[in-house]
Amino acid sequence: MTRLSDAQDRLERALSRLEQASGNGQSKVKPDDGAGTNAVPADEFELLRARYDKLHGVTRKISDRLDAAVDRMKTALDG
Repeated sequence: MTRLSDAQDRLERALSRLEQASGNGQSKVKPDDGAGTNAVPADEFELLRARYDKLHGVTRKISDRLDAAVDRMKTALDG
């Protein structure tokens, strides 16, 4: 394989792992329907919010790294 195809394979494997990871451990809490019947307790909400904030930061970093990798691949193909 060439370096480019090796890089593409690694990228595909990384994306597959990200997709698998994003599906694992998701909360089974239903959203509030407005009537309060599915309301999340405040302490659980805070935990979920903190988890969301952490995952959002990680996702942004991963996205930036993937964008940089794609840009490098484009540069390699163009140059």
